[in-house]
Amino acid sequence: MTDTLHAPSPHEQLLERRLHGLEPLTEPGIARVSRADPLPLSYAQRRLWILDQMRPGGVEYLVQIALHMTDKPGSRLDVDALRTALSGLVARHEVLRTRYPAGPDGEPVQIIDPPAPVPLPIRDLTHLDGKVQGQLLNRLVSTDREPIDLAAGPVFRALLVRREPDQNLLLLTTHHLAMDLWSESLLLDELRERYTAAVEGRPADLAPLPVQYADVAAWQRQRTAELRETQLPYWRQQLAGATPVDLPADRPRPAVRDAAGDIVPFTVPAEVAASLGQLARRHHATPFMVLLAAYAVVLGRWSGRTDVTVGTPVAGRGHDDVQDLIGLFLDTVVVRADLAGDPTFGELVDRVRRTSLAAFAHQELPFEQLVEELAPVRDPARTALFSTMFVWQEAGAGGFEAPGLDVLWVPIPFADAKFDLTLSVTPRPDGSLAGAVVYATSLFDRGTIERFAAQVGQLLAGVAAAPDTPLADIDILPPAERAQLLGGWNDTATDVPATTLPALFRSQAAATPDAVAVRAGSSTCRTPNWTPASRPWRTGCARSGSVPSRWSACAWSAARTW
Repeated sequence: MTDTLHAPSPHEQLLERRLHGLEPLTEPGIARVSRADPLPLSYAQRRLWILDQMRPGGVEYLVQIALHMTDKPGSRLDVDALRTALSGLVARHEVLRTRYPAGPDGEPVQIIDPPAPVPLPIRDLTHLDGKVQGQLLNRLVSTDREPIDLAAGPVFRALLVRREPDQNLLLLTTHHLAMDLWSESLLLDELRERYTAAVEGRPADLAPLPVQYADVAAWQRQRTAELRETQLPYWRQQLAGATPVDLPADRPRPAVRDAAGDIVPFTVPAEVAASLGQLARRHHATPFMVLLAAYAVVLGRWSGRTDVTVGTPVAGRGHDDVQDLIGLFLDTVVVRADLAGDPTFGELVDRVRRTSLAAFAHQELPFEQLVEELAPVRDPARTALFSTMFVWQEAGAGGFEAPGLDVLWVPIPFADAKFDLTLSVTPRPDGSLAGAVVYATSLFDRGTIERFAAQVGQLLAGVAAAPDTPLADIDILPPAERAQLLGGWNDTATDVPATTLPALFRSQAAATPDAVAVRAGSSTCRTPNWTPASRPWRTGCARSGSVPSRWSACAWSAARTW
């Protein structure tokens, strides 16, 4: 498999230059389409719409942003200015005021509603103590999440929670159909500018958007034939014979995939992360590629495979016209890691680098089109082409300042399991890496995934110190697990009395003379009558031909009367 990817193509070389900021990307502008005709969804939107139809009322694809707003001394949150800012945000981005009903042929269409004020209900919790407030807020972002009706809308809603007279929490909820991680940053920047402008009584200083999301969706579909011709041959060759990784689970896989999940966090120390960064530079790779290679090694160990497929998200914003546009541009590519031949870890990084660059060079073909071509028969129990995902996620904005306000972006841990296993890694300001493993609780126990996360950490520490180690020689067992395997679970030592079995019988009979030794139906025999020296034993064994110092088996009728 690696032979076909040995030399980077001109397209891959161009992509690498772009990744390093050395090559501008110039393309013809995206044309606007008429709003009078039915507007199709993008391929990514259509996939989520179908999933919503299969599981009505689901909340697994809700994106929530929590902003903690603290009044500066002598100031107070201007709620009217906040409403104005939210309404202006939705007016500027059509995707936030779009509904998605089924058309006459059953296919979903986009219905763009005219701009309207965004409701901002206020929930006052100031009469509750901090602990109760925290419990209520945790439920708002977990068990009490309200689903979004894609046909009726709206796909964007806001809630203001008043915690203290000078502290508020703004909770923004959007369906993933209209939002991705890049969009979250755009939303916060625009919200800050619009709130500031509303407080200062001036128009927001924002450039007109060249296109809207509906235009991009139509443009994407117009390019389908071209992309299938230019990019599909690569994917056919690259993923020929590939199957999702099957990890040993604690329970059988349910017939229909269950989105219930949990999170196991872990940390990669700063010194290990620094060494991994140096390793990446020596191999002309990125930290993403090094971490992906490490993830593939652990997946290979657990599954017993040397051919590992991992999904990873791509921003999908290669065109200049979409850089400032809120919407779902996030897509997925499949990276196939080849562990065969027992390469060193450094050699594996080289392989993953080549494969990743090739995958990124062919990322414009929508993942949904790839699945339709390569995996047309869907299995409701799992995702197509891969079952595990890796996410390298740059740290988001910590917050911002606005007139009279300090605003802090509060991370919300999402435990919805869209795949069997997802490993995400985020660099921290102190140089360490914050890792998290999201797993399907229908398949795995928490203890199992804690072991998995610990082994990822152990492997990273090992390859950071010795990257030229062959994969077979890399130790992924943390000291505690190794001690348990070699010592704790194999410690069979026990105290054995220095006596004979008949003597143990007699001792027990003397200690518990009224205990029942044998029960046959309603008949019983107590211990004094069932010791090796008792008459039934002696008589029965003699009749069977037993002799001293030889093993013998004796049986008596259940009807015997003692």
